[in-house]
Amino acid sequence: MSEQVPNPEVPTRARPRTYSAKYKARVLAEYETLDKAGKGALLRREGLYTSLISAWREQRDKGALQALAAPAGRPAADPAERENARLRRENERLAAELAKTRKVIEVQGKALRQPRPPALRHRPTHPVRRPPRQGRNHPRRPRRNPDHHLPAQPRTVRPQTPRAASPTHHGAQQIGEILKGAADHGRIIGAVLRARPVKALAVEDLHTVRAAVRQWQTPEQRRPGPPRSSDLADIVDILLATGARIGEVLAIRWSDAELAGTSPVVTLSGTLVYLRGKGLFRQGWTKSDAGYRMVSLPKFAVDVLKRRQAEAKPNDLDAVFPSRNGTWLAPNNVRRQWRAARKDTGLEWVIPHTFRKTVATLIDQETDTKTAAAQLGHKNEEITTAYYIQKAHQAPDVSSVLDALGPDSAIGA
Repeated sequence: MSEQVPNPEVPTRARPRTYSAKYKARVLAEYETLDKAGKGALLRREGLYTSLISAWREQRDKGALQALAAPAGRPAADPAERENARLRRENERLAAELAKTRKVIEVQGKALRQPRPPALRHRPTHPVRRPPRQGRNHPRRPRRNPDHHLPAQPRTVRPQTPRAASPTHHGAQQIGEILKGAADHGRIIGAVLRARPVKALAVEDLHTVRAAVRQWQTPEQRRPGPPRSSDLADIVDILLATGARIGEVLAIRWSDAELAGTSPVVTLSGTLVYLRGKGLFRQGWTKSDAGYRMVSLPKFAVDVLKRRQAEAKPNDLDAVFPSRNGTWLAPNNVRRQWRAARKDTGLEWVIPHTFRKTVATLIDQETDTKTAAAQLGHKNEEITTAYYIQKAHQAPDVSSVLDALGPDSAIGA
């Protein structure tokens, strides 16, 4: 009788079957719409038991009750997250101060390595004692020599080498001159920027903007590379609807938008930042404390966001404007696309920040400057008035000359 040889292969261990939340919801929705025979057929087809259906139904009802019991409004911020944000801000401030210190040290090192001028190279810095004046009125007193009986020895005079100016003093002088020149240059640039008039877009300009973007997004034949993105038109609409900075718009998440109510709003709670060595990331706070704001959305912006939400693919960042790879869309890429779209349209002066100035100018004309500053996230109205609101051209005062054209003037008589 031959012995049976055992199978040397180790049988694979059976793993428990797992079910995703999406699968559970689909099965429950189908199960509750069927009759008794249909339910049995569904369980046999999927290889499930009624106990699983009961457990899934209990989980669903429990989750719905928890969602209904949650308080309305924005959830409270985590203390640990607030502390992390504070530490990140402190770290960035210290890094900026360190970079500034390194720059000063670098400038000082360059100044010390430069050759000194001839005037400073041989100029003595110590006082020189002059010998007493010789002449008829100032006879020289003979020095008393205790060894006068010995023959006189020739006197050895040690030549004195004049000391040069201190290199540290010389470097400090050059650093002072460099910093003074930089300050003067900065004041000149600041004066030029302040003198530059604010220019906003008119309504007919906006028609040209949207037409240029549509023309640029139209697919071209025989064009290499991937098709052009259709995000640019939506980004321009959101910039015009909020008056936000481009980094704030690209940092909007779907959790920041509330589109279902009667007054749709979006919360601007962060911005996109690029750091060397870390790349592009979403910063959890805005440029200033006043920049953290909730703005109401006009109807055309709500339509844009609802359409994008219906067509959006899920991404881990929950971004409204993700890139092709599911990452944050870089502001520099949007600026590059806009430069390509505005080419040969007469809008070469328009940049993404121009849309922000257009919003401020319109709100100032229709309401007041305080409302425009609040919409843009400015702490005070001075910045909004100086740099964001287009002012009407002031004609010269010739009212006294124009009085001659009045009905009571000598010309009219």
